[in-house]
This record gives sequence, C-alpha cells and structure tokens, in this order.
Amino acid sequence: MISFAPNTSQPMNSAENGQRSTSQEAEKSPSSQNSSEASTENKTNLIVNYLPQSMNQEEIRALFNTVGKVSSCKLIRDKSTGQSLGYGFVNYANASDAEKAIKHFNGMRLKNKKIKNGIPPY
Repeated sequence: MISFAPNTSQPMNSAENGQRSTSQEAEKSPSSQNSSEASTENKTNLIVNYLPQSMNQEEIRALFNTVGKVSSCKLIRDKSTGQSLGYGFVNYANASDAEKAIKHFNGMRLKNKKIKNGIPPY
C-alpha cells in the first residue's frame, strides 16, 4: 500500500518552479563562486601532447618556465615500465602565462616531435 505525506504548501524558490534566477541570486550562490574559481584554474592548467619520450619532467618544466612561472609540472608515465607516455600537464601561476605558452609552444618541434598543447577539455 502506498501512502502520501501531507502537502505543506510551502512556496518554491524561483529555481524550483522553473524560473530563471537573477544575476544577483547567482552572485550569492556558492556554486557560482566555485565555478568561477574553477574556470580560472582551468585556464592555467595545460595538457601537453606529443612530447619526446626522451624528455624528463625537469626538462619540460624548464622549457615551459621560459614564458612564465610554472606552479607544477607532471609527466605521465607507464605504471609498470616507468617510461614516458609522451604527454603531461603544466600548470601556470596565472592565466596570461598559460596563454603565452599555448601561442609559443603549440606546434614547436622538439627532438623530431611536433608538440601540441592547450587547455584540457574538462
């Protein structure tokens, strides 16, 4: 047998009744602040593809440091062999340096490889 809870008839907020919220409501929302912070972070983190397997993490960091301050650098390696998988991530301290790196390094030839870098699609 199915029973129903009594209706409390409380008014719904605008998001619950299908209306759009105002920009002021969005500004107050913690989720809008978090997405703003996340979008800034996403603009500083680059994926770098087609790296020569002979390059190590320190060489990649040094290379990308030439256009701006690198906060972190991670070369992705095979778990069992430890060999480079030919891609990694470079995170800059600010978005303008990341943009410079995209323009400067995208398409650059390194040890017979043409690297490709950009902001990851996540």
